[in-house]
Amino acid sequence: FSEKRSFRASYVNTAIYVARGHAAGPALCLTAGIHGDELNGMEVARRAFSLADPKTLKGTLIAVPFINAEGMRTGNRYLTDRRDLNRSFPGREGGSIASLIAYAVTSTILPHCEFVVDLHTGSDARSNVPQIRADLDNEAIAELAVHFGRGIVVAGAGPEGSWRREVAKAGVPAIIYEAGEPLRFEQEEIEHGVEGVMNVMAYLGMI
Repeated sequence: FSEKRSFRASYVNTAIYVARGHAAGPALCLTAGIHGDELNGMEVARRAFSLADPKTLKGTLIAVPFINAEGMRTGNRYLTDRRDLNRSFPGREGGSIASLIAYAVTSTILPHCEFVVDLHTGSDARSNVPQIRADLDNEAIAELAVHFGRGIVVAGAGPEGSWRREVAKAGVPAIIYEAGEPLRFEQEEIEHGVEGVMNVMAYLGMI
């Protein structure tokens, strides 16, 4: 990293895991924990990454299991300033903490992603039926959603400032898997999410 890039990355106070396969292939990014109380998504990212074997993997798998690390550590959906990180993308330098984190993610992680699966749960004690949220007007995104193969597919580009919408604007196909309720580890929803990620990796020729 250049000095300026390191300054941006310092606002992503979390781990970034990378598995680079011996063979060439696409780069898939798994992001989770944009809302700090959405534990199912974090565990999907962790388990899916743990299954990656660089000896047989084609391409690169990148996992960022808890982007909102502060919220994950304190059990809060939002940041301490009550801003919603998933309405703050692409972010900017010199803004709020949410803007700084969003900008760091957009400028540091997104350039390495060719496909994105963003992992969530319901909010405010609401349990969401397993679902894929995707902009079905985009053929590449629609194919990603269908090949995930788990849950219903909900059409839509996503709200302004959301990670998924900004990723798609940058030309990178992105979908959301959303299942269960916050502040819970729910085995069935997690297992379905991991299976969906594996389905996507198979569709992309990575496994």
